[in-house]
Amino acid sequence: MRGRLHRWGSRRRGLRAAAGLLVAAVVAAGTTTGAAAPASAAPAVMLSTPKSLGGWGVTGLDVRTSPLADFKSNVTALAEWNGRIYVGGMFTAVARNGTTQAAQPYLAAFDRATGAWVTTFRPKLDGGVWDLAVTPKGQLLVAGYFGVVNGTTHRALVALNPSTGAVDSTWKATLTRTTGRVGVRTMHLQGSWVYLGGNVNAVSGGTGTDTGSVRGKNLFKVKVSNGRPSAGFHPNMSTAPWQVFASPKGDRVYAAGRFGTVNGKAKEILAVLSPTTGALVSGVANVAPTYDCRPACTKAPYSEAVYETKNGAYVIATPTEHGLTQLTRSTLARRYGHYTGGDPGSTVKAGGDYQAIAEANGVVYAACHCFRQDYSGAYRTTTPGLAPTSWSRYSRINGIGAYDATTFAKLDTFSPAMYGQYGDGVWQLFVDSAGCLWAGGDIVKTASNAWLGGFAKFCRT
Repeated sequence: MRGRLHRWGSRRRGLRAAAGLLVAAVVAAGTTTGAAAPASAAPAVMLSTPKSLGGWGVTGLDVRTSPLADFKSNVTALAEWNGRIYVGGMFTAVARNGTTQAAQPYLAAFDRATGAWVTTFRPKLDGGVWDLAVTPKGQLLVAGYFGVVNGTTHRALVALNPSTGAVDSTWKATLTRTTGRVGVRTMHLQGSWVYLGGNVNAVSGGTGTDTGSVRGKNLFKVKVSNGRPSAGFHPNMSTAPWQVFASPKGDRVYAAGRFGTVNGKAKEILAVLSPTTGALVSGVANVAPTYDCRPACTKAPYSEAVYETKNGAYVIATPTEHGLTQLTRSTLARRYGHYTGGDPGSTVKAGGDYQAIAEANGVVYAACHCFRQDYSGAYRTTTPGLAPTSWSRYSRINGIGAYDATTFAKLDTFSPAMYGQYGDGVWQLFVDSAGCLWAGGDIVKTASNAWLGGFAKFCRT
């Protein structure tokens, strides 16, 4: 066991906290709050203790399937259908209380209420799953870095029967790349379309007389009904986005990642695109990073995740490094922000990037590979991992923070007590139909030593 959840310091793109100076116990929420005013009143948050899932989960890690050599997370995708929670990632087996029950790599299903493994869902993939979505017709769309599903070729994207795990032949999309490995890292279903971000140069698909083929670069959209790509939507992104999010209003698509240009124009951290053509939407500001080492280095800024709040007023982004920023939807003007780092005045680096966002009941949940302090009203740091240049208050964060969706104040009563294994933290947050929050990552146990297999469930009661 290499670390606890509160040791989810910056690992992939930041700096891990020094293990010898981390406290051994999970600190209760609010006990390390800084000098400024307390968080404002807000809707009820999830309870901090994970719900029992009967000891079921996943185990093992196949890093060969990851497009990132140093990335280690058992679970990277979650979805729901008909009382089941589908779990995707780089795990190798299903386990109960830490004991392997069956080899079932990359994709498995569990009962939403009890957590029991669904033994009748046994698809066979040869690579990791990075994202999942369920269509209105009940098809399970699976995206990732695989090439073969159930013995036949399906590169990076496939539709499955969510009951049996069989490939659904009524939905077809073939993804290709000129050079290198084809893969899809992010997928978002909105309205009649599914948006796909990844290492892809062309998509062909559809069924019957409704077929087509489109060339582009790293971002596409295909029909929810049958997989046919949109001929009009073909933005050119210099590198693949890490997350795409299509607005429920239907007027824009957000793409977050580490890219330098979009459609030949300079654009970093977050791009706002037309859902029709893929052109950049005018009138929105560039998102500022919390840290930019250039020109002393060549490391470009980025955003791990992006989300538009359910009230349609705000966009949440995660700009470099360790930042979580609330932006106005209309112009992306900065409204409020948070930053994770070490204690005030300390020279020990801590904190980490925010990398997953979800919302339930007026509360935004944001996950990070971080432990130590969340600084409210913080927008800038001179050294990632140390305290920011200024802030209004600070309080403990244990891998997942809760924030009022309107005021964006941190809600300290949610402070999950879990432990992680590799230091990469939670990479997926998902709210199920019962209103509970699921978190997936390298989670291995609760504070009371109950085993957790890559994912956990939090509810309000």
